[in-house]
Amino acid sequence: TCPETGPYACKSGETEPLYTFQWALNYLQSYFQGKADEAAFGGGIDLNVEPVHRQGIKGQGVNVLVVDSGVDLAHEDLRENTDIGMSWNFETDSADPHPGLTSNGRSSAHGTNVAGIIGAAQNGKGVMGIAPRVRIGGAAIVTGNMDILTISNFTAIYGGAPWSRDVHVINGSYGGDGWVQPYNLTQAAEIAGIRGLKNLRDGKGVVFVKAAGNAFDDGNCGPLAGAYDCTNPANDPTTLEPNVIVTAALNAKGQASSYSSAGSVMWITGLAGEAGQLGRYGEVSGR
Repeated sequence: TCPETGPYACKSGETEPLYTFQWALNYLQSYFQGKADEAAFGGGIDLNVEPVHRQGIKGQGVNVLVVDSGVDLAHEDLRENTDIGMSWNFETDSADPHPGLTSNGRSSAHGTNVAGIIGAAQNGKGVMGIAPRVRIGGAAIVTGNMDILTISNFTAIYGGAPWSRDVHVINGSYGGDGWVQPYNLTQAAEIAGIRGLKNLRDGKGVVFVKAAGNAFDDGNCGPLAGAYDCTNPANDPTTLEPNVIVTAALNAKGQASSYSSAGSVMWITGLAGEAGQLGRYGEVSGR
């Protein structure tokens, strides 16, 4: 029995025009089946989420904060689910997490993309998120402006501000895996905030999913070059915290994405894809 109501009740992504390209949600019925390079897509892996969608379970009642370069809350595939009351822009010191172009030319495209993967609405347009009925907020802090990476700002992100107190899940697209980071006062404060996440949601805790990084480097790893990463997500002290779910990336072949950092702190691997220049559809791992 499916309790969901409305025009898209108890349906999955077949209602969305671009769903065919979302191989991570339905590989067998995706655009890539039957193509000349199908052999390159030998993984055949997806998230097997459609059975849950058909039960009407689509993220209702869950609040997700995307900590990234910003989120376009007005995007037509997001606006049904976005919540400006659960958002902040540390670049502009305002509630709108869309930073536009910063001094280094970075825009909110990445954060908007991440928000869409998580919670693009089921509305007959574009794509559909994994959980198309979640509430999405954005925190714009990954902007290239190092001045906003302060103790107080990270404290605010981790439930220390009115706009972040009702968050259930945090998705963090930031980290430092390329070099060993000293355990300084700023990181001590950030780690204190991360440890405090377990006290939120009336003691149930906040789920914190954090990117491993996109800095895989096999250039100086000795005789096993290509198999081991010369960078290490554990260089970022926050990844050593037991309640941080450090996430790597997998491509459509079922192999590690060429850019995805690797190391012992990994918890899970997400279905992410490849860099576009690697193969006709970005399917070639390169390792």
